Amino acid sequence: MFRSVVVARIAKQAIENVTERKNAITKIQNIIRNSLTEFDKSVEEYKVYRETHDTPDWGVVRMSSIAMANHHFEEAELFLKQQMEEYGGAARRQARNVDVTDEQICASMERILRKPDALESAFQFFDFLRKYKFCTTRDVFVKVLIESTVEKCGWKEGLSRLNKIMSEDKRAKSMKMSLFFILEDAWKAGEADQAESIVSEMGNVKPSTLRSIQLFIRFNELPRLEAADYCKRNSIKLSHEDVAFFVEMSGKLKYPMPLLRLLEVHEFVPIPKTSFYSIFEELIKLAGKSEKCEILEEMMWKVKKSREVSDAEKSILYGKIRHFYKCLNVKAPEKLHYLIRADNN
Repeated sequence: MFRSVVVARIAKQAIENVTERKNAITKIQNIIRNSLTEFDKSVEEYKVYRETHDTPDWGVVRMSSIAMANHHFEEAELFLKQQMEEYGGAARRQARNVDVTDEQICASMERILRKPDALESAFQFFDFLRKYKFCTTRDVFVKVLIESTVEKCGWKEGLSRLNKIMSEDKRAKSMKMSLFFILEDAWKAGEADQAESIVSEMGNVKPSTLRSIQLFIRFNELPRLEAADYCKRNSIKLSHEDVAFFVEMSGKLKYPMPLLRLLEVHEFVPIPKTSFYSIFEELIKLAGKSEKCEILEEMMWKVKKSREVSDAEKSILYGKIRHFYKCLNVKAPEKLHYLIRADNN
């Protein structure tokens, strides 16, 4: 009897705790939402909230970004500083343990960048995030700033900004997405050689990273024969690592062309046979996400004609194509059903 009472009390307390957390989250969400239109009033509500509730990191980051977007720079920094000092201080707080996702940090920077003439504010906000241990110098964040810089000011300014960020933090690792936006803009401006020469002299950029980005851009921009000729003239052999880089970048950028070029040039520039499945798999994902059934059907025929993927791999790829037809609520071609049945027999 006593045990049952204890269990019931524990269960009741757990339910009450969950309800309290939900109410607290709803309250901070409402404060954040209201701050978009009534910032000063919401700041006062936020201060009261902090005195009575544990404030989640993601809520602090969003409030700080809204303050930054409204040119309340001191308050933007203060919100982050208070959170760091309250939860561990500079010595104990680690960016990897914060309660905020990469996507939430990127969205906060993008919120600032949507404002006119907000580039400096966005870079300052990123400095605050790093200073108060909400994030580190990673490409997933830096690329948001560099892409916007390149769009507004060109590749030279983007490269200058990236160089500064990397020189300030020697622990900063591969910045391939940021470098891509810079080198792509330089290519379109007809200044690829100049940009690539400068990047090649940056001590914190691996030659292999630069080479992979160079290839990716050329396979995206050049016609089939010119892409193949570029590889021949420069004695370039495509490895499994090269293909993996293409697959990763194509997925992130939603650029199918480099992967399609790989399929087109492999007669002239050999590709490891084990890499073809991953190429088709990513192309099917991109086709499905484009929500264009004609591209899905085109991929079906490409898979069927390919001699580089096994029958077992084709069966899996056909299944992935059928999956996207279902997601689009569209009837798949009868030929696809036939191919799936044929592979299963």
